[in-house]
Amino acid sequence: MKKPYRQGTWFAVPIDGGSAFVLGVVARCNRSIRILPFFFLDRIFHGQPPALEDAIGLEATDASWIANTGGQGMIEGEWLVLGELGDWSVDDWPLPVFRHEYEGKYQRVVFADGPFKRPHVEEISQQEWATMPDCSGPARWEHYTEFGWRTIHLNLSERVTDHPESSAGSTSVR
Repeated sequence: MKKPYRQGTWFAVPIDGGSAFVLGVVARCNRSIRILPFFFLDRIFHGQPPALEDAIGLEATDASWIANTGGQGMIEGEWLVLGELGDWSVDDWPLPVFRHEYEGKYQRVVFADGPFKRPHVEEISQQEWATMPDCSGPARWEHYTEFGWRTIHLNLSERVTDHPESSAGSTSVR
């Protein structure tokens, strides 16, 4: 089966029963169906899905959520494949280092061997932990190997609902 995506493919995920869409890009994928997409939750598209042109100028630092999931949404046509923009460089989309708190221990989570391998976890001070991006709650990396891509729909809806700009009716793209 040929996958409809590869690294650098932009796509839209319907939320709120299909009345709105969130823009994403496949930053990493493997030979099976695993993907690591970056999502742009501050750019909600109401009524119509975004066009590929809406992704122009977006960078990794603009992303507000990163997931480790499967690409079934694109394979089954529930997520809309928009296409690719110019040259894709994995170097422009680095994997972040996350923080995680477990049983009162503060940890750094590093995907040194790639997003689809078990991460390296090391204890750190609470001060260092407080300066890093979180990987607990809905974006917790453990969830996606267990629950897969359908969980993304739920998590995106929760995150967008909590996002202050989501109630603005529409959000402009830079």
